[in-house]
Amino acid sequence: MISASLRKSFFVFSIVTLFFNTVYYATSQTINSDFETWRNQFYQKASAHGISDKTFNLALGQIKPDPSILEQDTNQPEFVKTFNNYLDQMVTHNRITQGLHYKNQYSALLNKISEVYQVPSQYLIALWGLESNFGSNTGKLSIVRSLATLAYSSTRKDFFENQLLDALTLIEQNIIPLNKMYGSWAGALGQVQFMPHDYLTLAVDFDGDGKRDLFTSVADALASAANYLKNAGWNNSFPWGVQITVPNNFPWHLAEPSKTMPLSFWLSQGIKFMDPKHTVPDPTTPVSIALPMGHKGPIFLLYPNYQILLKWNRSINYALAAGILSDYIAGKQGIINTNVDDQPMTTAEIIEIQNLFNTMGYNLGTPDGRVGPATRDAIRNFQYNKQIPADGYPTPSLLELMRKETRKL
Repeated sequence: MISASLRKSFFVFSIVTLFFNTVYYATSQTINSDFETWRNQFYQKASAHGISDKTFNLALGQIKPDPSILEQDTNQPEFVKTFNNYLDQMVTHNRITQGLHYKNQYSALLNKISEVYQVPSQYLIALWGLESNFGSNTGKLSIVRSLATLAYSSTRKDFFENQLLDALTLIEQNIIPLNKMYGSWAGALGQVQFMPHDYLTLAVDFDGDGKRDLFTSVADALASAANYLKNAGWNNSFPWGVQITVPNNFPWHLAEPSKTMPLSFWLSQGIKFMDPKHTVPDPTTPVSIALPMGHKGPIFLLYPNYQILLKWNRSINYALAAGILSDYIAGKQGIINTNVDDQPMTTAEIIEIQNLFNTMGYNLGTPDGRVGPATRDAIRNFQYNKQIPADGYPTPSLLELMRKETRKL
């Protein structure tokens, strides 16, 4: 015999379940209807771009938006990953060991690629390792569905629509068959994770088999990475960067990866190279400074090739990790001085910092929880005015100081 209270609980549960299922169904129907409207509009663009009805219908005729992609695009992590956290994940002992192994295994191929494109092999191996773990993880999601979902829903609609047009062109021109068009949630393809536009314009057939195959051909993948870097402006005269030390009176407020000054200026400020074998280039070379863990952590002098790595991936931490991993693969000494109390901050705390700056009149716009150039500049200005090292680095102590300041307003 089922008790009255149990029957009542079951009834309430059934009503709640029915309610949420109804809401989910209605939401799904709305999304699918809106997606269908977008697809009809996109068809006109694809047709004007030279995509045949056959290719369009084959690739996009039956797909629906991928909810997991929508979640990836809008998801904010609870914590902002610190540079130490990032290095621990990306520049692992295993990845260094594998990188050294592959550099030796493919030495003849790499020498040939480096000769043709004038890009040192350690950078190609590093990017290969970071992008797909040396070809072992190229992604399992439908590129067409991922890009269509992002083109339909993302704040970067135009970017993803253009990438989708190029993905359809790859199919149209029989460069990649639809049943091989799988990769990352953001639409990247192959062992070096090229976006469709880069695949279409920069991928090369280095093994001479008549195909530009970045999925199964190591030669094509590594040569295409080299071609990308060369076209982005790689200068073989420089490394990516070098670790340095600085004096106590260093002008921290000028240290920002996006702000370049002649090397001669930084030499006049007392920087010292930690690698005694480092060859100092022309003093007029434009360079910048990175403080990925603030003024207490490792300090890097960044040469022009660092900016090229940023073109590959716009993340400061990624570009630094690529450079550091390439140094290990080249047999250089590793990064020094990461044993710093680098306490991660939550996304909510970064949003609070941005809100406090807006309250102070810095006008950072809508807080997004991401530490970009505008947020770093605001932190530097605040630190400089408070006569503390203006490294632009957010910390719990900075947040507490800002809270005290805004209480005075």
